[in-house]
Amino acid sequence: MAGEMRWMAWARRARAAGRAAGLLLVLGLPMPILSAEPISSPLAPEAEMREQDLLRAVNDYRAAQGLARWRGDPGLAAIARAHSRRMAREGRLSHEGFRQRALLAGSLLCVENLVAGHAVPEQAVAMWRRSPAHHANLLDGRVAWAGVGVAGRFATLLACATPVAPVADAVLPEGVPDAGRESGTPPALDPRR
Repeated sequence: MAGEMRWMAWARRARAAGRAAGLLLVLGLPMPILSAEPISSPLAPEAEMREQDLLRAVNDYRAAQGLARWRGDPGLAAIARAHSRRMAREGRLSHEGFRQRALLAGSLLCVENLVAGHAVPEQAVAMWRRSPAHHANLLDGRVAWAGVGVAGRFATLLACATPVAPVADAVLPEGVPDAGRESGTPPALDPRR
């Protein structure tokens, strides 16, 4: 009964949020995109160091190829971290939801590489180099900003043409699927705002 009441209350808030999103769309105002994971939360020092080390290894490889280093962006790192947490929770690598992450980043061009189980950043880069698609992402000269997110044995590298503009955290209630993923329709605004 309590769970049903919580769901009904959430549904009422979601409908109200949908009306607000529609108003923003009609007015031509930017509409925040929601993630199924919190955008930011406290990060353990070890995870932060692993993220920095992986971005450094990617940048060292890019520099050795005569390419500019990607600038680190905390917004992209937060989006990448949320995806890595999702993969860790599900126990599998998945590019599912990439379009949503790119929309959340607010860039017209993003690339993404994923890895699991590689404790040494150089091993992850070596693995990506052996895959033509992932290697092309590493060498993409159109992107200039990157963020790495680590959760457990999973890591996400998200690189985009532009940095993320600062936004407030936005989440969907636990257990609610990524709205709009299949249809391409943007998810509703967080009803708690």
